[in-house]
Amino acid sequence: MPSIVARSPDIASCRYATLFYLLRDHRLSLISVWSPTFLTELKRFLWANWEQLCPDVELGRMSSSAYRRLQSHAGRPGVAKTVTSDHPPRP
Repeated sequence: MPSIVARSPDIASCRYATLFYLLRDHRLSLISVWSPTFLTELKRFLWANWEQLCPDVELGRMSSSAYRRLQSHAGRPGVAKTVTSDHPPRP
């Protein structure tokens, strides 16, 4: 998980980016969380945002709105682009 996710400007952006990277990782076999509530909230967010997350995960890039939130918080052009392209497409 890229460190910029922890510096997301709001909870929704953090949850979106967290789910994006978890769902993109084809090697993922275990999720360890510091709080069961955190995982429950991620699941709720996933169900509420499934229609936006699915195409993003499939294409390997965050949607323009998620991208803009991360980029505006990063403060440097190109940082969000690097973050959104961290994982190569699945084979």
